[in-house]
Amino acid sequence: MRAIIEIIKKNNINCYLEIGSYIGGSALEVLKNTTIDKAVCIDYFDSQKFMDILNGDKNYTPSLKQYLETNDIYQVFLRNMRPFKNRVLAIKNNSHDGILKVADMKLSPGLIYIDGGHTYNIVKDDVEQCLIHFPNAIICGDDYSTAYPGVKRALDELTKKYPIKIINTGIFWRIIK
Repeated sequence: MRAIIEIIKKNNINCYLEIGSYIGGSALEVLKNTTIDKAVCIDYFDSQKFMDILNGDKNYTPSLKQYLETNDIYQVFLRNMRPFKNRVLAIKNNSHDGILKVADMKLSPGLIYIDGGHTYNIVKDDVEQCLIHFPNAIICGDDYSTAYPGVKRALDELTKKYPIKIINTGIFWRIIK
């Protein structure tokens, strides 16, 4: 998160778009540590859907399963965002439709942080939609590693289709246009 906060501060970013917010941990750090006007958070915010997506994932531990079974992700997110409620817009949707909604609302995120679905198709679509609808935004994300082959493959292939380059520090990645 330190890299995201530094990018926001260095580039005077007023609108932050987060794809894959879960219970709002990343958005909360951004809101606490920057003066952005708006954090737009796209997620299903649905515990059951999250469990379905994670089913079979090696990171899906019994404790996470129990947490999801006993907590409403959206309510936890809203509780976490309460101190910043005037600066947060939650969009309860899949990433593709959520990105289109943000574009339809004429919002212009200066920074887009992608940490939603980790499959090849979802990552590829998220990045492409962001490149198309928000060409001036800084686009970055998480999990660029062999542990998430869909993320790495999608980003590597997009460098062949668009005039972009991927730079990464550990698992954090950023698109250079």
